[in-house]
Amino acid sequence: GRLLTGVGAARPVVDVDRVQGVRLADGTQVDADAVVVATGAAVPAMLGELGVPIRAQHSPAALVRTRPADVSVRVVVNAPRVSLRPTPDGGLVVGAGWLDAELTDAGSVPEARIPELLAEASAVLAGHPALVADAVHAGPRPMPVDDEPVLGRVAGIASLYVAFTHSGATLGLIAG
Repeated sequence: GRLLTGVGAARPVVDVDRVQGVRLADGTQVDADAVVVATGAAVPAMLGELGVPIRAQHSPAALVRTRPADVSVRVVVNAPRVSLRPTPDGGLVVGAGWLDAELTDAGSVPEARIPELLAEASAVLAGHPALVADAVHAGPRPMPVDDEPVLGRVAGIASLYVAFTHSGATLGLIAG
C-alpha cells in the first residue's frame, strides 16, 4: 500500500462494475486494486454518486478540543452529561448530547455553553483540572439511519469497500 497525505478530497474511479482507483482533488488518478470509502459523514453522498444508496440520520455534533492538560485519560469516557477522549498532544476532545441539541441553525456552537461543557468534563476527571478550549468544531456525525455500522464490500462494484459508522472509536479494531 501507499499512503498519500495532503492531497485533498479523493473519489473512487469505477469502470463498469470494478473500482480502478481514486481521483485526487487535482485530477490525478491513482490506480488501486481495492478502495475503501471511509470519509465519515461524506460516505452517503460519495457512494450515492456511484448509485449506491447509504442512508444516514441527520445527526449534527459539536466537539471542543482542549489545550494540553494535566490528565491521565487513556480511554474514551462516556459519562451521563459529557463524553471525552484523549488527543496525542495531551489535550481532550469533549462533546455532549445536550450541546449537540443546541447547535444553531447555521451549525455553530453557542459560545456561552462551552465553559459549561468544559466544567462537565473537568468534573469527571481526577483532580478536576482546569480545561481550556483550543478549538470548537460542529458538523454532521457519520450516523447510519439504523445506528448499525455499514462495513464491507459494496454490492455491484468489485474491490470497493465501505466503512460508515459512528462507532469508529469503539469498533475500530474489530472493523479493521
